Amino acid sequence: RDKCHDFAKLAELQPSLASHLVWLPPRDESASPSSAGARRATIDFAREESVEELTRCILRQDFGISWERPPRSLIPPAP
Repeated sequence: RDKCHDFAKLAELQPSLASHLVWLPPRDESASPSSAGARRATIDFAREESVEELTRCILRQDFGISWERPPRSLIPPAP
């Protein structure tokens, strides 16, 4: 699906994501008055466990797929 995810809203729907959120400061009013003053959430994409949890939550929320990666496995697994 072509869409941007609202990480804060996704974390409300998928609580396991909440601990992986990184809160950014509010945007400057001159950038976009409609979003000025609102805190924004993102994910620390440098942390493998955060990216994995984001992937798990998106698959569950958007596609109804429950996915778990076996420990110490490659993504995707090599034969």
